[in-house]
Amino acid sequence: MKYRILPQEFYARAPDVVAKDLLGRIFCRKIGDRILAAKIVETEAYVGKDDPAAVGYRKVKNVPFPLTNPPGFVFVYMVHNNWMFNIIAKTDDLGAVLIRAAEPWREIDEMFRNRKKNNKKISKVEELCSGPGRFSQCFLIDKKLQGADITKLGDVFVLDNVETFKIESSGRIGVTRGIRKKLRFYIKGNRFVSK
Repeated sequence: MKYRILPQEFYARAPDVVAKDLLGRIFCRKIGDRILAAKIVETEAYVGKDDPAAVGYRKVKNVPFPLTNPPGFVFVYMVHNNWMFNIIAKTDDLGAVLIRAAEPWREIDEMFRNRKKNNKKISKVEELCSGPGRFSQCFLIDKKLQGADITKLGDVFVLDNVETFKIESSGRIGVTRGIRKKLRFYIKGNRFVSK
């Protein structure tokens, strides 16, 4: 099977639609001459200016600059000493999709090395990137990726992948506003979904 990088049009839709459609796709991170890859199994949608949990909530002035980038660009920010990896979706609303968890697929030994920089005791593959902080540690996500275009072959990109699975939804995790909205999406029964 030949994989293709998802185009900008894929991301130029409502964040909740993009968040669901990213499930099962392959996230890739180029580090040196290696490409680490994992299947996206959990996401959260942040629908923008009218979403009280979103970074761009009710921003008229002082909108975080990366949120104004076109769909398919990276937006990273720090929470509890961890970088959160987001992809811009439907820019006019300042929306984005947070990658919460992924199933390791390629260069798993390198993922363990990356995670052990923060947690020397990690031993289970299920713990590598099951949660947004772990995901970022696993793939060495930091501010250097701010504004990267994931629709082109570069340091980060997402490949198309076709699979059949059931999608479940729930309220987002770790937010105190907008919690009634079911904007967290995950692959039902996947053991790499965050707990």
